[in-house]
Amino acid sequence: AAAVATAAGPRAGEAARPSRGDGDVPFFLSEVRAALPQELFVPDEGQFLQHVAVDYLRIAALAALGAAAIPASDYNPLVIAVYALLQGTLFVGPWELGHQCNHGAFSSERWANDLLGAWLHTTLLMPYWSWQYSHAHHHKWPNHVHEGEGACPKVAGVGGRSSGMDRLEAALLEVGPEAWAVVHLLIVLVLGWWGYIFFGVSGAPAWGEKGSSLFFAPNGMFPADRVKRLEQHRLSLLLLSAWVACLAAAAWAWSPALVGALYVAPYLVCNMWLIVIVLLQHTKEDLPHFGSGERYAPDARPFTLERGVFYGTVDRLGYGWLGSELHHEAGKYHVLHHLFPQIPFFKARAGTEALDRFLASRGCSHLRQVDETPLPQALWEVGLLQREVSYSPTTGDYRYLVAGRPVAEP
Repeated sequence: AAAVATAAGPRAGEAARPSRGDGDVPFFLSEVRAALPQELFVPDEGQFLQHVAVDYLRIAALAALGAAAIPASDYNPLVIAVYALLQGTLFVGPWELGHQCNHGAFSSERWANDLLGAWLHTTLLMPYWSWQYSHAHHHKWPNHVHEGEGACPKVAGVGGRSSGMDRLEAALLEVGPEAWAVVHLLIVLVLGWWGYIFFGVSGAPAWGEKGSSLFFAPNGMFPADRVKRLEQHRLSLLLLSAWVACLAAAAWAWSPALVGALYVAPYLVCNMWLIVIVLLQHTKEDLPHFGSGERYAPDARPFTLERGVFYGTVDRLGYGWLGSELHHEAGKYHVLHHLFPQIPFFKARAGTEALDRFLASRGCSHLRQVDETPLPQALWEVGLLQREVSYSPTTGDYRYLVAGRPVAEP
């Protein structure tokens, strides 16, 4: 059973779903699913476990090499950095497989998905069930300005701008767009992961002042009255504590420096990769955000899941071989993943080709957003974006403000 629903309607206060003839997304997800080959939705536990085994064999081989080379180099920082870059890139593989389990893409049995997924994520210091819930919310509300979970921008004219980061952004924008882009990317890549999982930075404003930390609860995402959700959160932290104890025992038995070099350093690189992947999936100058009512533009186009997925998600082909072989299509076929997250990643290419045929048959080929920009350039373009979107009356949605570019007049 998939951990995430594949369709969700707008909340109370937002308009109902559009009809098929609204000229925007003139079909429902149920129609897309019916048009896709149904074998795409059938899990293949054997093939999935082969990928798990290959990932771990690669990591073990590189760890063995590092365990010999790093002490022999007298812990040379350059040797550690090269090892960490390579191993951290490999760590993303098991992390992504845990993400697949989260969605039920490993097995038709939920217990099997959770058993394997909890192992894969816990050993990379991610609280499995806590993230499962926050990620489900992200899938339900992609690119929504109030409910969107993860990399959710502020809305111009809504709320204050008095935080230290707000003041730093304003100061750097005065210096120039390049200064902002460099510092913006450094902060996001180095601190972004920690800010999100510990403090709910860039989480959904809907959680309120209590926020959405994946570690410190009760909070807005894990309130005290949601007993089961809170129990799963605590189980996630209990498993993390057990894994940290294993790492501490390894450090005591061998060497803290060696464990730090072999595990902690690549873990930090893995986190940077995850930030890159998440940002590039939904962040681009021409990708809109949605939301109406409450404190937002009352005449904005209302959110629907179809709009959020097709207009707010992009397939990044710039990942190339690395994205396919090592990161299990995490960024290359993300539109399909948001439509039907229970489709295993090794069927994503075939699924996307079938999706393209469906869209072409409806005269909607333009709806799947595709970008071939090389990753370094794509990251730089993201760096130039401010942490704020502004309502555009012309399009009825919210668009990123870009450093060094004047704000368009309504």
